[in-house]
Amino acid sequence: MKHSLPQFNFALSIAKQKKTLLSLFVIAIISQFLFPASIFSQPVINFSPSSIDFSQRRTGSMSGFDFTISNTGTSNLSISSISTGSQRFRLDTVNITFPISIGTGVSKSLRVWFTPITAASYSDTLTVISNASNTPTAKVLLTGQGVNITPVLGDIYWKATVPDNPFTTADDFQPISIRQISDMNGDGKNDIIVATGNYFIHCYNGNSSGTADLMWSFNTGYNNNNTGAVTWEEG
Repeated sequence: MKHSLPQFNFALSIAKQKKTLLSLFVIAIISQFLFPASIFSQPVINFSPSSIDFSQRRTGSMSGFDFTISNTGTSNLSISSISTGSQRFRLDTVNITFPISIGTGVSKSLRVWFTPITAASYSDTLTVISNASNTPTAKVLLTGQGVNITPVLGDIYWKATVPDNPFTTADDFQPISIRQISDMNGDGKNDIIVATGNYFIHCYNGNSSGTADLMWSFNTGYNNNNTGAVTWEEG
């Protein structure tokens, strides 16, 4: 009889554990019906790259850098604002309306501009406010350096590469016509239209530095019946 009490306590302890597990199992099942999975889903924001370095750029120029915001969460990401702390860096807001909605597993490409006015080092922060569960107020470091360049006839200020056109097998990458147009990105400088032999029309930032900033592109060779390069006279 003296040994039966510990056995009884041990059996009681096991019974309590089973009851607890059963209660948790019942709660889990009820939660599935009362609280849909969408309540527990959250958006997750990620940046590529996580920091942006413009390196050296000509003073007085305006250079762009494309970056990507991705939503790796399980519900829509809503970005309410994107801002910088100085006028030397700014978000390209053309065709952008806040809030910006990014679905699950979706990425969106954006552009930030850098405008150095003196030969100096610059730094700023791109602040992104959203409903992200991981970083609702995310910050991307921005850096760049302005350098003085004395203009010399024949110097290359920036250069671009004509891309392949997937809709044609006879790629002629040479420019057919080049023409300046009125300012499109707000820097007060005329921009440039380039029509190429492989049926592309590209619009470039005329005030770039180092690398070209493609602002928009149009394909005039999307099928065999409707194709052709645009010459200067036709443009």
